[in-house]
Amino acid sequence: MDALLTLRQNDAILRQMTLGPRVYMLGADEHADLPMTAAPIAAHQARLDNRGGMLTFQNLEGDPPLLVNGRAVHSTVLGLGDTISYGDYTITFQDLAEVLRNDRARFRADGDLQVR
Repeated sequence: MDALLTLRQNDAILRQMTLGPRVYMLGADEHADLPMTAAPIAAHQARLDNRGGMLTFQNLEGDPPLLVNGRAVHSTVLGLGDTISYGDYTITFQDLAEVLRNDRARFRADGDLQVR
Protein backbone atom coordinates (compact mmCIF):
# COMPACT_ATOMS: atom_id res chain seq x y z
CA MET A 1 0.00 0.00 0.00
CA ASP A 2 1.36 3.45 -0.90
CA ALA A 3 0.66 5.27 2.34
CA LEU A 4 1.96 7.95 4.64
CA LEU A 5 2.12 6.71 8.22
CA THR A 6 1.94 9.30 10.99
CA LEU A 7 2.78 8.43 14.61
CA ARG A 8 1.50 10.95 17.16
CA GLN A 9 1.68 11.24 20.91
CA ASN A 10 -1.14 13.51 22.01
CA ASP A 11 -1.06 16.18 19.29
CA ALA A 12 2.70 16.04 18.66
CA ILE A 13 3.91 14.27 15.52
CA LEU A 14 6.71 11.90 16.50
CA ARG A 15 7.30 10.41 13.06
CA GLN A 16 5.95 10.54 9.52
CA MET A 17 7.15 8.07 6.94
CA THR A 18 6.23 6.42 3.69
CA LEU A 19 5.63 2.71 3.95
CA GLY A 20 7.96 0.58 1.88
CA PRO A 21 7.48 -3.14 1.21
CA ARG A 22 8.75 -4.50 4.54
CA VAL A 23 7.85 -5.25 8.17
CA TYR A 24 7.72 -2.46 10.79
CA MET A 25 7.91 -3.10 14.54
CA LEU A 26 5.93 -1.14 17.15
CA GLY A 27 6.96 -1.17 20.78
CA ALA A 28 9.11 0.09 23.61
CA ASP A 29 12.36 -1.29 22.17
CA GLU A 30 14.79 1.54 21.40
CA HIS A 31 15.27 0.11 17.89
CA ALA A 32 11.55 -0.17 17.10
CA ASP A 33 10.51 1.45 13.83
CA LEU A 34 7.58 3.04 15.67
CA PRO A 35 8.60 3.62 19.30
CA MET A 36 5.79 3.68 21.84
CA THR A 37 7.22 3.93 25.34
CA ALA A 38 4.08 4.22 27.49
CA ALA A 39 3.89 1.46 30.10
CA PRO A 40 3.00 -1.39 29.79
CA ILE A 41 3.88 -1.56 26.06
CA ALA A 42 6.15 -4.53 25.31
CA ALA A 43 9.48 -4.16 23.52
CA HIS A 44 7.96 -5.75 20.41
CA GLN A 45 4.26 -5.13 20.94
CA ALA A 46 3.01 -5.29 17.37
CA ARG A 47 4.04 -5.40 13.75
CA LEU A 48 2.90 -3.91 10.48
CA ASP A 49 3.62 -5.94 7.36
CA ASN A 50 3.46 -4.02 4.09
CA ARG A 51 4.60 -6.80 1.78
CA GLY A 52 2.56 -8.35 -1.00
CA GLY A 53 0.53 -5.22 -1.77
CA MET A 54 -1.42 -5.41 1.49
CA LEU A 55 -0.84 -3.80 4.91
CA THR A 56 -1.51 -6.12 7.85
CA PHE A 57 -1.42 -5.44 11.60
CA GLN A 58 -0.64 -8.06 14.24
CA ASN A 59 -0.63 -7.46 18.00
CA LEU A 60 2.16 -9.81 19.11
CA GLU A 61 1.59 -9.51 22.85
CA GLY A 62 -2.19 -9.29 23.11
CA ASP A 63 -1.99 -7.42 26.40
CA PRO A 64 -2.20 -4.49 26.47
CA PRO A 65 -4.59 -4.41 23.55
CA LEU A 66 -3.91 -1.96 20.76
CA LEU A 67 -7.06 -0.58 19.18
CA VAL A 68 -7.67 -0.51 15.44
CA ASN A 69 -10.46 1.94 14.64
CA GLY A 70 -11.55 1.76 18.29
CA ARG A 71 -11.67 -2.05 18.53
CA ALA A 72 -9.19 -4.38 20.21
CA VAL A 73 -7.98 -6.85 17.58
CA HIS A 74 -5.27 -9.51 17.38
CA SER A 75 -4.70 -9.08 13.64
CA THR A 76 -6.37 -7.36 10.71
CA VAL A 77 -5.82 -5.94 7.25
CA LEU A 78 -5.43 -2.15 7.33
CA GLY A 79 -6.55 0.41 4.80
CA LEU A 80 -6.20 4.11 4.17
CA GLY A 81 -7.93 6.12 6.90
CA ASP A 82 -7.49 3.42 9.56
CA THR A 83 -6.15 4.34 13.00
CA ILE A 84 -4.16 2.30 15.54
CA SER A 85 -4.26 3.70 19.06
CA TYR A 86 -2.98 3.03 22.55
CA GLY A 87 -3.14 5.56 25.36
CA ASP A 88 -1.70 8.86 24.11
CA TYR A 89 -0.39 7.30 20.86
CA THR A 90 -2.13 7.18 17.49
CA ILE A 91 -0.94 5.88 14.15
CA THR A 92 -2.81 6.95 11.04
CA PHE A 93 -2.53 5.98 7.38
CA GLN A 94 -3.16 8.46 4.55
CA ASP A 95 -3.07 8.12 0.77
CA LEU A 96 0.47 9.14 -0.18
CA ALA A 97 -0.52 10.53 -3.59
CA GLU A 98 -3.18 12.73 -2.00
CA VAL A 99 -0.77 14.01 0.65
CA LEU A 100 1.80 14.85 -2.02
CA ARG A 101 -0.80 16.74 -4.06
CA ASN A 102 -2.25 18.65 -1.10
CA ASP A 103 0.86 19.39 0.96
CA ARG A 104 3.49 19.65 -1.77
CA ALA A 105 5.61 17.43 0.46
CA ARG A 106 8.98 15.98 -0.48
CA PHE A 107 10.39 12.74 0.88
CA ARG A 108 14.00 11.91 1.52
CA ALA A 109 15.37 8.55 0.48
CA ASP A 110 14.88 7.15 4.02
CA GLY A 111 11.14 7.81 3.82
CA ASP A 112 10.93 10.55 6.47
CA LEU A 113 8.73 13.50 5.52
CA GLN A 114 10.10 16.94 4.76
CA VAL A 115 7.49 19.64 4.19
CA ARG A 116 8.54 22.72 2.23
